[in-house]
Parts: sequence; structure tokens; C-alpha cells
Amino acid sequence: MLNRRAFLKLGAGALAAAGAGCAGSRASQSSYSVLVLGDVHFDAPEIGVYHAHYKPTTGKAAEIFPLRMKREHDQWSGLMQRLAAAARKDVRTDTKFVLQLGDLIQGNCAKAAVHAKMLEDGFAYFKKTVSPDLPFVPVVGNHDVDKSLWLDKKTAMEVFCETMFPKWTRELGRPVDSTTFAFRQGPDLFLYADFNYPDPERILNLLEDNANVRHTFLVSHGAVVPVAPGAHFRWFLLGKKEQESARRKLFSVLCRRHAIALVGHNHVTSFADLKTPEGRLTQFMATSVWAAEGQADKAPKYTAPAEYARLPKKAKDYDLADARTLFGEYRPHVKDFFFSGQQGRFMLDVSDTSVTMTAYGGDHAEASRTFTIRN
Repeated sequence: MLNRRAFLKLGAGALAAAGAGCAGSRASQSSYSVLVLGDVHFDAPEIGVYHAHYKPTTGKAAEIFPLRMKREHDQWSGLMQRLAAAARKDVRTDTKFVLQLGDLIQGNCAKAAVHAKMLEDGFAYFKKTVSPDLPFVPVVGNHDVDKSLWLDKKTAMEVFCETMFPKWTRELGRPVDSTTFAFRQGPDLFLYADFNYPDPERILNLLEDNANVRHTFLVSHGAVVPVAPGAHFRWFLLGKKEQESARRKLFSVLCRRHAIALVGHNHVTSFADLKTPEGRLTQFMATSVWAAEGQADKAPKYTAPAEYARLPKKAKDYDLADARTLFGEYRPHVKDFFFSGQQGRFMLDVSDTSVTMTAYGGDHAEASRTFTIRN
């Protein structure tokens, strides 16, 4: 295992070392684009390919599994192939890498060897179809380390690390030995944080050791700022009650850094811009789980700060008082908010003067909306 200082030293200019048009002076790297994909849940239409050993017969899993398999069939019978083909056309001469926001695979494999194959197949599919000449860099999602009805001695997390560490290392051009790591793209920092097993100390250390950057991008599968009330409203980065102190500290540091969070998990497209006395944190939540034609053209549900985290008067499946308290911490700071069920692809454009994210529904060639993140 590398110590943190050695790890960071090796990581300097990582994407430049990886090639893909990243080498050169700061001036040549100051403006660039990144192709962004949200959750994709790679799978096969046939249930027996990866899920033959996963057979829930009772409880919630048995109820949900057929619904999940229908979604996977609907996606991977054609729609996701169309989305991936469109994403390949999105790549431009200034595109430096492809960022995928976790849940690369559906999981639910039960056996270690099958889970490893699913990771291998999912990574290979998007690498070959979307970005054969660019680094493909997914962050870890909950389905990528799924352990429901697991039947093997080797854990899903062990399988993920054994499979993905070599791939991250190859794509970035230097060793990666943790699911939380950082690399530079030109003058900017991309910090990948594992929200399944968060390490707040490591995140803060990586931020501290990369203080002199232009833009700070924190990439996490789970949200940094919760945006979706419901039964799983605390399922975000450091969202558990016992993580409250670490969550607030990280939020404070990110605001002081004027950081930009790029996240997935909730299967929505959302934009939240927060300003506090300490600074600013902007979050963009993306999703690519395209399972129905109409999801490519979903109209926005919320478009105003006052609509952030609208809570019902009553809730049977979660603690509404707790939700009011949690969302109440963020609500006064929300200055811009957008929320939509649209699925698709996204292009991040970064320069000295601006950061924007452009959304494309499904496989549409025309953009649906461009979000100004910094100007």
C-alpha cells in the first residue's frame, strides 16, 4: 500500500501521463470538456447471464427483483445501446476523459466470479463503445459492491477492488489502491469519494494536499447535498446521523473551496447551487438509466429554490421530523434549484472563465438544457 504522500506524488499530472490528449502546458489544458454519464446499471436482457444465482423468494428483495429485471430488460434490449452510441458522438477534440457517476453495473450477482465478470463486461462495453481512445473513469456506486443475497466468501467490495484498481491505474497512468482517490486534469482537481464506505479524513487530506487548484470537483455516487425526500433521504455521502459532525465539516470545507460536486444515485437530473457565509457549493446530479422512451423528454418538475426538498405533511415510511431538520440545514443556502426525471448524457465544459454542464435527453442530438455552474 502506498502512503498518502507517495500516492499524491505519483498522482500528479495523472491524466497527462495517461495520454488521451492531456499532455502539454497548462495553457493547452485550461479549457477542456469531460463527457459525463450517470448511473447506467449495465446488465444483459437475459436474466440468466449474471443473475442465475440470485434468487430472492421472500421479503422485499423478492418483491423488487422482478421489477428491477424488467427495467434492466427494457434498458439493455436497445435503449442503452442507443444512448452509448450517441455518447460516442458527443466526444470532441477537447474531451479529456469520460466520467461515470457510479452503478456501472446492476450487481445482484450473488457469486464473486459472476460479479467480477459483470464488472469486466460493463467496463469493457463502455470503454469500447463510448471512449476507446479516452480514459474511462467510473466512481464506485452501491450496485458496484452490491451484497444482497451474496453467496460467496469473497465480498463484493473485494471483487470490485481486485477488478477496478488495475483499470483505474491503467486509465489514469499511476497506481490507484483506494476507492477514494484524486487526480489532476490540468489546473483542476477531481476527487473521487466512496460514499458506500466514506473516509472523511482521507477526503479532507486529499483536499488539503491539493489546495492550489483552479476548480475543485468532488465526484461521488451519492449526493453531497441531499435533494430527494423519501424513505432513503439519508442515503447520501456522510448522511447517517452518526456521521453528522464529519458531514458538516466536509460541507464547510467544500464551501470554502467553492467546490463543484458531481453525483448520481437518485436517478434524476438535478442542479443545486448553495451559498453560505463561508463560500459556495454547487452540485450537479446526473443519470443515464434510460429505460423508457419518454424519459428522454421529461419536463422539469422543480425549477426554483423554494421548491428544494419539498416535504409532505405526512410520511409513513420515514421520520418526517428528522427529514425537516436535515433538509432545513441546507434550505436557507439554496439559491438555485432544478429537478427533473430526464435520463441522458452530459457534457462538462471547463475554462478559466466558466464551468457549464449541458444535458442531452436519451440519444437526442440536440441539448435540452445548459446549466451555468461557474461564470
